[in-house]
Amino acid sequence: MAWTFNSNRIYVTELSGSDKQIIARLQPFGGGTIQQTFGYEDEILKVRAYVVGDTILDALKALTATGTEYDFTGDQGSMGNYYLSNLSWSRVPAIWQTIAGDCTDPLYTVELELT
Repeated sequence: MAWTFNSNRIYVTELSGSDKQIIARLQPFGGGTIQQTFGYEDEILKVRAYVVGDTILDALKALTATGTEYDFTGDQGSMGNYYLSNLSWSRVPAIWQTIAGDCTDPLYTVELELT
């Protein structure tokens, strides 16, 4: 199955995640550290991938400003709905790509942070 984010085809090369608990640390003058938990953050996924063509890259860029969750689908089906909180991209200096579509479409590496 193809990897997609909001139906935009991406070619995932790396997928990682992180989980975090929110803990405040108080350090009074006369004693040891006091820790207070305030809950946890939702999982954050970091995805590195290739994107073929300006159209898909522009569609992904637009998702960073919508305030809406989108479906992230992987090789095992839907992985859930996520916000695209951060998108970093760079163009791969190639004159010919054979990943998908027209062989002269530009090729980009992207890093998506999904929350």
